[in-house]
Amino acid sequence: MLKNVFLNQLKACYDETTWFVCFQTAAEGLTESQAKQKGEGAENSIMEITNHLIFYNERYLKRFKGIPVPAFDYTIDDTFINKSGLGWEESRKDLDRIYSEWIEAIASCDETKLTKPAEHDPKYTWAEILSLLILHNTYHLGQIVTIRKQQKSWDPAKGVN
Repeated sequence: MLKNVFLNQLKACYDETTWFVCFQTAAEGLTESQAKQKGEGAENSIMEITNHLIFYNERYLKRFKGIPVPAFDYTIDDTFINKSGLGWEESRKDLDRIYSEWIEAIASCDETKLTKPAEHDPKYTWAEILSLLILHNTYHLGQIVTIRKQQKSWDPAKGVN
C-alpha cells in the first residue's frame, strides 16, 4: 500500500532511525546554545533549519487536511527565521507535533487521496508532493547531524559515524 510507504518514510524522518538519523535522534540532548550555533560554513543553525522544517511541514499538512493556507508572500530565507519567538525546546516540540500529525493524517486518509491531484497544485498528486516533502526533510536532517558533528556535540553511537 502506498500509505504504508509514506508512513514508513515519515516515521524515519520523525522518530525511527533507519538508513538515516531521524529528527528525534538528531535533536536529542541539544541545548539552546548548540541549536542556535551555526556550523562551520553553514548558512543556518539547527534552530533555523528546524523553523524551516516547521514552516513547510505545517503548510503542506494544512493543505492535506483541507485547511486554507495564506499565499506565499515571503522569501525562502524568511522561512528559517524564528517568527514564533519560541525557544529551542518549544520549537523541537512543535516539529514533533507536526510530524505526529502528519503520521496520523496519512494513517487515517483514504489511500485514493494520495493518487489524486492536490487541490492547491493540481499538476502534482499528493504522492508526488509527499515524496518531495520527505526528501526535503531528509536533506535538512542530514544538515542537522553535520552541524552537530562540527560542534562535537554528536554521539556517533546514534548513527552516521
